[in-house]
Amino acid sequence: MKRAIMVGLLLAVLAAPVWADTFFSEEVTCPLCGEAFSYLSQGSGSSYDRQLDTKKVGPIIDPWPVAVCPKCHLVVIDELSDQEMIEKIRPFIRSVEYQKLAEDNTSHFLLAKIGEFLQKSPYSIAYLYLQASWQMFEEKYPEYAQLSLDYFQTCLSDSIHPDEVLEINLICTDLERRTGQFAKAGERLFQIKQLAGADELGWIIEYQLSLIESEDKAAHLFSEAREAWQKTHPDSTD
Repeated sequence: MKRAIMVGLLLAVLAAPVWADTFFSEEVTCPLCGEAFSYLSQGSGSSYDRQLDTKKVGPIIDPWPVAVCPKCHLVVIDELSDQEMIEKIRPFIRSVEYQKLAEDNTSHFLLAKIGEFLQKSPYSIAYLYLQASWQMFEEKYPEYAQLSLDYFQTCLSDSIHPDEVLEINLICTDLERRTGQFAKAGERLFQIKQLAGADELGWIIEYQLSLIESEDKAAHLFSEAREAWQKTHPDSTD
C-alpha cells in the first residue's frame, strides 16, 4: 500500500475543492464460493479537507467501498481474486473465527484480518484498521483505533524514513486523543516537536495540544487547525 507523507497530504487541504461524486451498482461474482451479487460502487469522489487522522472529507466515501460476498464474506478485491491467492486464504475465510468476525465488522476490518493472516506489513495492516475506524459508528471506534495504534507503533520500531516517523506519530496522536488517551497523546506531541520537519507542522501540533488540554475526543479537520493558527499567529506566512 502506498504510504502517504503527511506534508504532501496537507497541500490538498489548501487546494480549491472540486465537487463530484458518482456511484453505480456493480455486479460481482465471488471468486471463492461463486456467489453472484451486486454492491454500490463509487465511480469517483472529491475531497476538500481531511480529518486530523487523514480521512478525506467531501463528496466522497473514504475508504473507497469494496464488495463483500454475502455468502462466504470474502472481501472481493483484485489482490485476493486470483486462484493461487484464493486457495491460500480459503481455510481462513471458511474458519469459524473469520465467519464470526464477519457478522458485525466492516469490510476494511476484514481486510485487516486477512492481511494479518497473510503476514502483510505492519503499515498496511495499521492503515486498514485506520480505514475501518472511519467506517463504523462509535461503538466500534475504540477497538479499531487501538488496533491501528498498535500496528503503527510496531512501524515506529522499524527503520523507516523520518517523514514517515512524523506522519505516523501525528496519526497516532489523533488516535490516542480520539480514544481518550490524553496523557499519551500529550507525551507523543512532546516527542514530535523534537522530530525533523516538525517546525513546518507547528500549526497542527499547537491545535492538537489545545484539543488534548480540553479533553476533546471529537473528530477535527486540518482546516480547523489552520484557522486556529491564523487567529493566534496573524503575521505568520505558514
